[in-house]
Amino acid sequence: MISRPPCKDPIGVVKEFDKFYKSKLDGKGVGIFVSSHELLGKLLEEVRELEIEVYGKGVEKMIAPYRMRQELMDIAVVALHGVASIDSGKMEID
Repeated sequence: MISRPPCKDPIGVVKEFDKFYKSKLDGKGVGIFVSSHELLGKLLEEVRELEIEVYGKGVEKMIAPYRMRQELMDIAVVALHGVASIDSGKMEID
């Protein structure tokens, strides 16, 4: 089993995410994903953006941790909003 150091402040990250999610809703509105394909497309878009940061090269590597963190926050927003969309009972599952 791999020995991993503990997270620095996971509760702090959750609190930060709460503010980040609310700011995204304020900017984009609270409308649901209308279909499972829309949700998947947005999630894959965010994952691809993370992939670009993970495999970035050169000087970009110096700011990659910040950008990776931002992309992970964006992925979390899409995932959480996807759950809320499903829970609304109005998202088309296609």
